[in-house]
Amino acid sequence: MRLALGEMQRYWYCDHLRTGPEFDQLNGLRSREILGNWLIAAALNHDAGWERWSFTSERAGEHGVDGYLYDSTVNGGYPTEHTIALEFGDTPTTATEVRIIRAITKKQKHGGAQYATGKILVVMVEGGEQMWHPNAVARRLPPMTSTLFGSLPSKRLLMITGSMPRRI
Repeated sequence: MRLALGEMQRYWYCDHLRTGPEFDQLNGLRSREILGNWLIAAALNHDAGWERWSFTSERAGEHGVDGYLYDSTVNGGYPTEHTIALEFGDTPTTATEVRIIRAITKKQKHGGAQYATGKILVVMVEGGEQMWHPNAVARRLPPMTSTLFGSLPSKRLLMITGSMPRRI
C-alpha cells in the first residue's frame, strides 16, 4: 500500500484524476480508479487494525473490471467498477446527489445487469463543496443487495466516495 501511494501520488492532482489516460502497465486502470481502490483498502485496513487489504490490477483488463480489492485472509479479490460524478463549468449548478445518481444510472445502462453483477461500485465525486447525504442517494436508487460483505444487511448500498479537488 505504501509503495502504491508513493508511486501514484504525483498523478492525483488537477486534471489527471478527471481525464487522465489509462496506464498500460496497470492493465488499463486510470489514476482515479487506483486512488479509489487505494482509499477503500486503506479504510478497510484501518478497520481491521492491520494490512489485510490491498488492491491489484492483475487481470483487470481481461475481465472488464477496474481492479480488485484483495483480501489476504481468503487469498482472493472483489472486483470493482468505478464512475465519476463530474462538475461542469466554474460553478456547481447541479446538486451533488443528482450528479451521483446520474453517474450511477449511466454506469448501470453501460452494460446492464450482467455487466454490474458481483462488482463493487465506487463513486468518485468531483468538488465536495455541497453537503449531500449518502442515505438519501441510496433511497433513490433501485434496490440492491450486498453479497460481497456478509456483515452488511441486504438491500443496503455500500457507497464509498472520494472527493476530488474542484477543477480550477
